[in-house]
Amino acid sequence: MFIITLNQVIFFVALLELAVSVLFIIPLPKGWKPGLLRFVEESPTMKKIMEYHKFIIAIVALQWMYSIKIAADYQEQHLIERETHFNAINQRDLHILEKKFAAEGDIYLNGTLLFVSVFINRLFALLQYYYQIKQMSEIELKVNLSDDTKKILDSLQKESLGAPSQPKSKEQKKND
Repeated sequence: MFIITLNQVIFFVALLELAVSVLFIIPLPKGWKPGLLRFVEESPTMKKIMEYHKFIIAIVALQWMYSIKIAADYQEQHLIERETHFNAINQRDLHILEKKFAAEGDIYLNGTLLFVSVFINRLFALLQYYYQIKQMSEIELKVNLSDDTKKILDSLQKESLGAPSQPKSKEQKKND
């Protein structure tokens, strides 16, 4: 029978998040990142995954704090064992050191996963913000171009009707 432990799940999530972070960092062809981001924004499945991602960050933070507590407890047990046996190393002391080593490994694994999770969350938010601003500037550029085009068309229409398209002088502006 195969039993999945919490550490195995955390390790799998860490590998998955590292793969996602590499996907956002590596240089991709020009239109792929906006397309990938658009897919993540518009897909209902990805929206649910991003909601669960915040929940995963909270669970990993709790697991990290618990790992720190467990490592501190094993450190205390190790010190007590050393004091009672006058600094001699026995089988029980080695077992405590082994458990302390595993708990410290959990601290590093959970801390790394927590860092990567927060990194991905912020990176995703910044990329969304960047592409929204980029879209807004493209729309603004199109609107400005259309305004300039309207001005040119208006001046051409005035010229065709015989109205002068010369700018008004200061005296004409004062009279208006």
